[in-house]
Amino acid sequence: LDTADAYGLGRSEEYIGAWLRAKPEARDRVVIATKTFNPMEEGADRGLGAARIRRQVETSLRRLGVERLPLYLAHDFDPHVPQEETLGAFDELVRAGTVGAVGASNFTAEQLAEALELSALEGLTRYEWVQNKFSLLERGDRETVFPLCHEHGLGYTPFSPLASYASRNAAIVPGSSAGSRHWLGVLVKSWMALAPISRPRPGAVCTPPWVETWAPRRSWVRAGGVFFVGEWG
Repeated sequence: LDTADAYGLGRSEEYIGAWLRAKPEARDRVVIATKTFNPMEEGADRGLGAARIRRQVETSLRRLGVERLPLYLAHDFDPHVPQEETLGAFDELVRAGTVGAVGASNFTAEQLAEALELSALEGLTRYEWVQNKFSLLERGDRETVFPLCHEHGLGYTPFSPLASYASRNAAIVPGSSAGSRHWLGVLVKSWMALAPISRPRPGAVCTPPWVETWAPRRSWVRAGGVFFVGEWG
């Protein structure tokens, strides 16, 4: 279950928490990943400062009704906070057992490479997962971020595979046969763009050990050492 503290001003996490309370048997079958960076309301603070991360993770735990987060992500890169500070705060959470692993969302290859280097030099928890936009129209990560994920054995989750409905401004009448054909075309083209990276190839590296303990029941696809999570088949 992917969410973020700012989705719906916190309501997304609250709804997931309520669902988990109503379905306690589901707790062992789902993996919760939440993120922080964006303001919770208009005028509220944002970013990846250490104090804010500590505060936000506690409020996310409370809304979700859990004691531990399998995956906690930086929802965006913060140019106003040194990466050492952010990674130091994440490191504290992992060492305390509050968080199983940390990840980065909306990071460029350069920002991610810098973070990985800092983690190695300072002995800090590193980003184990990347969640970036990837679609037929936005495929830059294939040449930049994917090689980093391959080299370091990081997981990757693409979002907005239809480019946030980039074609929605086209003159298509909703519900019409033309509209159906239009969106079918978008789906097929997006699948054709994603299909080459969704097929494992011989020699792909094995799933990182932390993944096996973090989400043993998930379906994984490896493409050149890059890990994609999802419900397949």
